[in-house]
Amino acid sequence: ALVAAGIILINRRPAPAPLPAPDRRKLGRTEDGEVEEITLRTPGGRQASILTWGAVVRDLTLPMTDGSQRSIVLGFDRFDDYPQHSPYFGALVGRFANRIADGRFSIGKDRFDLDRNENGQTTLHGGAGGFGARLWQVERLGKSAVTLTFLSPDGDQGFPGTVRVSCTYSLDDDQGFSVDLCATTDAPTHVNLTQHSYFNLDGEGTVSDHLLQILADHYTPVDGRLIPTGAIDPVADSGLDFRTPRPVSTAEGPLDHNFVLSAPAGRDGLRLAASLTSKTGDLRLEVLTTKPGLQVYDGAKLALTVPGLGGRQYAPLAGLCLETQFFPDTPNQPHFPSSLLLPGQTYAHRTVFRLSLPVTQP
Repeated sequence: ALVAAGIILINRRPAPAPLPAPDRRKLGRTEDGEVEEITLRTPGGRQASILTWGAVVRDLTLPMTDGSQRSIVLGFDRFDDYPQHSPYFGALVGRFANRIADGRFSIGKDRFDLDRNENGQTTLHGGAGGFGARLWQVERLGKSAVTLTFLSPDGDQGFPGTVRVSCTYSLDDDQGFSVDLCATTDAPTHVNLTQHSYFNLDGEGTVSDHLLQILADHYTPVDGRLIPTGAIDPVADSGLDFRTPRPVSTAEGPLDHNFVLSAPAGRDGLRLAASLTSKTGDLRLEVLTTKPGLQVYDGAKLALTVPGLGGRQYAPLAGLCLETQFFPDTPNQPHFPSSLLLPGQTYAHRTVFRLSLPVTQP
């Protein structure tokens, strides 16, 4: 009767639900304009919340095997806490990540004096008005990726040249969280960018018992101001030998060091820089990058007076930074890999934070 009536029943599987469009909401305001938060999603349930202020990764969450959702980076629920209290939580820092000795460098015969925002002596992460504290623009937006852009004028924080920067964050169920950075300039300048998230794979507590592996045979020793001495020393017998996974807490003194990566790069230019495993062993993070160095900071100086995500209190060692970059003070260390960017060249930098679960202990 149904066929006679022109009705045909076909046994088909229901189509998968379409992935929701990214959330895009106003989160706050600065003197330069409104700050937006963009939330990216994957079909598997991973989420990344990105701010247009500082290109900040405010939150990064993923579903666990027990059905819970775990937040694995440090951040704030309120935007107003970022300008006042954030130690670069999730920021895209530049124009030069890390430190420049005495806040100055020379290019040829020209000397440039920068904003000395660390104890009035050094330039840290590009100065007080660096990229991580500025308003970026949304250029492209997809369901699981966003591209933000920023224009840094000539003389910005003392740096020469007008620099155009783009940052693309991509979220994928297989590859994890990718960061693609590009920059061009109209005059010779130094560019060194990095993504400055603090990771805690347990989602709470400290990273002291996280297992850390760093694929580096050498590191760059520093003086009392955390400026490289110029030496490139072996990690063997230094107390900084993490070539075999061991707890973060076993480092000799606080970790705030640049490691010279030694793993070979693949055809895509990426090399494995480090891996981090949660205390319980249920989550692993691998860091791959196209850059030669990895700054590892254990968050030993954290002691925030305001609550973090979900009301958590961030004490010392609450998160670990794995910052892929050129070496610190490269503009004043000619034997380090060069960070000099010239007109007609493109700074290109890719980092992949690959997340996997469940895992076995290394």
